[in-house]
Amino acid sequence: MRVLFSTTAGDGHFGPLIPVARECAAAGHEIAVAAPQTFHGAVENAGFRHLPFPDVPVDVMRRVYDRLPYLPRTEANRLVIAEIFARLDAQAALPGLIDILASWRPDIVVREPCEFASLVAADSAGVAQVQVAIGMFRFGSGFAAVAAEPLAELSSLAGLPADRGATLAVASPTFTSVPAILDAPDLDLDDAAPSGSDPGLGPIWRFRGRVEGGNGRLPGRWGNHDHPVLYVTYGSVTGGMAHLSDLYQATLHALADLPGPGALDHRTRRRSIHGGASAAERVGGAVVAAGGRDAPRRSHDRSRWIWHHHGGFGRGRASSRRSALRLRPVR
Repeated sequence: MRVLFSTTAGDGHFGPLIPVARECAAAGHEIAVAAPQTFHGAVENAGFRHLPFPDVPVDVMRRVYDRLPYLPRTEANRLVIAEIFARLDAQAALPGLIDILASWRPDIVVREPCEFASLVAADSAGVAQVQVAIGMFRFGSGFAAVAAEPLAELSSLAGLPADRGATLAVASPTFTSVPAILDAPDLDLDDAAPSGSDPGLGPIWRFRGRVEGGNGRLPGRWGNHDHPVLYVTYGSVTGGMAHLSDLYQATLHALADLPGPGALDHRTRRRSIHGGASAAERVGGAVVAAGGRDAPRRSHDRSRWIWHHHGGFGRGRASSRRSALRLRPVR
């Protein structure tokens, strides 16, 4: 069976798809990942074939992201859901995804909930689709109401009734690694009811990912191998926000007195908007690597890793599979 996974260009969005994709591949299915062109490295590094579709032009996306720091949290959440995910990302991806579905001919589409183009493209092509949760919440009617207008536009572009996209988004079957006791309501959208109370929600299937291991050695330039590694990440969005551009350098210097090596991950959802820290630099007596590709995740005993992360679901789930201890600030 051919299984097409589809994601936006965010590590925290793609990460939860990876264990599902690997299990499908282990079961003998043919796997490919549809994702924006600029996300090629992340898909290839995860070991999957990349089927690219166009990105939103950088200047267009920048104008939206630059508005976020000045908005109340609720309004910022609404803007991200409606304008970025449901309109800009989805409309840029839709023609490419229609072509991918026609040429690669998958039997099923497995998507992350914020990648809406594959939602309507699969339905238009008569291909079944499911989603993998990227958070403790689900895409309920509150989300659908916020994204109603752009989803109606997207549905029409795919040749579907205007209300089809919102209906599919709520009713999609969902895989999640979140235990039922940790299920959460929707994001802070004021008038949105908790997802679990929505009668239109599709079925949910819970799974447990395999715990990754590793017993390799760090490169010599990472310093004393006997010290645990501190890995700091602020997620896949922070690096694209101009008002936080000094955060990475400040973090590097805050780590200067640590005896062992550290890694500062600055991978961003929109890498070319504002950038992040340099690739690697020496701070105090340790080499601190900045960037996911420079951090040797597969070559070191991760039971000795300590992760300090921003609290995002994708990074949090990754750290729980890779380290013994997680430190997370209260937001």
